[in-house]
Amino acid sequence: FFSFFSSFILSIINYLKLNGKVNSNPNLQLSYPVMYLFNRPKDIGQVIYGVNVTGRKREISSAKVVTVHWYINFESSPEKEKAYVAFRKELDNFWLSKKNESKLKFIPHNDKAMNDEMLLIIEVSLPFAAVVSIQLMLFVILSNYSRDIIKSKPMEGYLAVISVILSLICTFGLLFRLGMPFNPVSCTMPFLILAIGVDDAFLMLGAWRTTDQHLSVEKRMAMTMSDAGLSITVTSVTDFGCFALGYFLCPIPAVSDFCILTAVGIMMDYLFQITFYASVMVFGGRKEIDGGLISCCYKFKSKESSTSNRYIQRGFLSTSKCEPNEFASEPYIHRWFGDIYAPFILRKEVRLVSFVVFLIYASLAIYGCISIAVDISPRKYIRDDSPIQPFIDLADKYIWADNIMPVFYVMNPPDFRTVHARARMNELIYRLEHTPFSIGRVSTNFWLWEYQRFLNDFPDINYTKNFYEKKYLIDFFDQSDNQQYRAQVKMKSNVTNGEPCIAAFTFQTSFYGLDSWDKRHNELYGWRAMIAEYPDFDVFLAGIFSPFLIDQRKSIAPSSMQSIGSAISVMAILSVFFLPDKQSVFFMTWSLLSISMGVCGGLSLWGSDLDSVSMGCIVMAIGLAVDFSIHICYRYHRSTQQTANQKVAILNLLLSLFKLFRIYFYEKKYLLFKKNHSFE
Repeated sequence: FFSFFSSFILSIINYLKLNGKVNSNPNLQLSYPVMYLFNRPKDIGQVIYGVNVTGRKREISSAKVVTVHWYINFESSPEKEKAYVAFRKELDNFWLSKKNESKLKFIPHNDKAMNDEMLLIIEVSLPFAAVVSIQLMLFVILSNYSRDIIKSKPMEGYLAVISVILSLICTFGLLFRLGMPFNPVSCTMPFLILAIGVDDAFLMLGAWRTTDQHLSVEKRMAMTMSDAGLSITVTSVTDFGCFALGYFLCPIPAVSDFCILTAVGIMMDYLFQITFYASVMVFGGRKEIDGGLISCCYKFKSKESSTSNRYIQRGFLSTSKCEPNEFASEPYIHRWFGDIYAPFILRKEVRLVSFVVFLIYASLAIYGCISIAVDISPRKYIRDDSPIQPFIDLADKYIWADNIMPVFYVMNPPDFRTVHARARMNELIYRLEHTPFSIGRVSTNFWLWEYQRFLNDFPDINYTKNFYEKKYLIDFFDQSDNQQYRAQVKMKSNVTNGEPCIAAFTFQTSFYGLDSWDKRHNELYGWRAMIAEYPDFDVFLAGIFSPFLIDQRKSIAPSSMQSIGSAISVMAILSVFFLPDKQSVFFMTWSLLSISMGVCGGLSLWGSDLDSVSMGCIVMAIGLAVDFSIHICYRYHRSTQQTANQKVAILNLLLSLFKLFRIYFYEKKYLLFKKNHSFE
């Protein structure tokens, strides 16, 4: 096989070196996509691409790509699989060396390259989880440090990150033990759970600081759980419901696995927050007079009064009970949101401007949602600096556009001893050969036809009795010209000689001119519809341009709308059980719809397309957006103030830093992931 392609390619090169002169060899007509050698047609669409042709005979004048194929067959075993990986690497290095030695550009590729790339994405991305964990540890330690040792809780903040890490370990261990695979889309899950878990810990620390320091530790912890515990429960349940719904509704396996992994991770983090981390806070509360848990490692030389108002508080959410004259000691950002921002947004003219801005926002978001395009391509799922990126670009531009040869797998072969069975199989192939982009009969590779020619050399052959005789089958596949068909036929063992012994087989036929993903999409579904008319053959096709991506291309738009609508509905239903009145549920649902619409429309206006990654982003946006809405509604109704102005001022005081840091850390980690893995 290799020697044929080598000599064939040399013939092409020699032919193209004729400097535009017409080849005078009558035995060779180098036309495209079918060449004629001694008047015998040969499909060359799988060998040469990017072809320019001239004349009525479509003779080749130039070409961009010439391919050389090696086929390796071996029985699978751990040792041989390991050797195969080493062989692929060595072969890639060989072609790279040849590239440096010559003026030709060699692009090595193999059938396992995409799988290798997916594994490499996981190996490259997961170490960033450790970097983010260290970053969060430093952040929570510094943000919870105070000169007032009663308020200072750096070790409690550090253990908050440890609690989330422990929940991630339990989540991965449980689901991996149950057989769930880990894919590149799921690589975002640790970053997401870290952000949610640290937020929950800050809510608990903030609630602890609002309690009366003169109460017992047990009573303070009960008050903390009654306050922050409800907020954490609401957000955990709604987030869990959102991602669990995504698992059942999303038709893309990678995104479905990400959803269930995140859902379980959220609930596992919730369990650790109300058990492990609550115990940490109790233990720290008992040592609060000595500086908290940090006193186990470091003894303060002096203590400041816990009732002192002259402290520098760097905490994330410090809301200790203060008298009105003590409010000036609060950080400036608290006073700004409470005294300036809240009254400002309640002014009539600001409300009017906000309404106009919202209408503009909604219009742009709706326009973006309507105009968003679906673009599914393999290049979007690999790194920019991936070694297979040049091949993907080459394949998209030339190989898949010029010629493809799908493999049709017949899993339930008919009894070829009957004329009717052979006629039905020939009918299916004939219909495939006469589709708009088919090269035709000359490109079809089918072992049965060659076997029939082989049997015709024996005048005494009776198809009814001798078609499946093993001696004829063995002789046929042993011939050098027919050995290429041996890998296309799977034989049954322990079958009576002469009885049907073929368990499955494949055939191929070529198509050309599929130079866009729309054409590939239409043709793929046309082929599937055609073979579905022969259910008794149990036929499926593979070996072409990532058919799973084309399936996503068709299903991702309706499934995204279904997932978004269902997620918002489920969030609204769950919120009924936690929010105090119907008005809150209405505004929370409207907020979710507005945010989801803005995410979809914003991605479209930003130039992003709809694919499995952006769909996952939309699901995450819905899950995280509900946190903001529920926290705001809950804090608003928890306020003891009588007027809306007073309620909003306190609400902004409590939630300002929560929102800022939540958005900052989540977006930072997600953009870091996108940058490193080129999921655009």
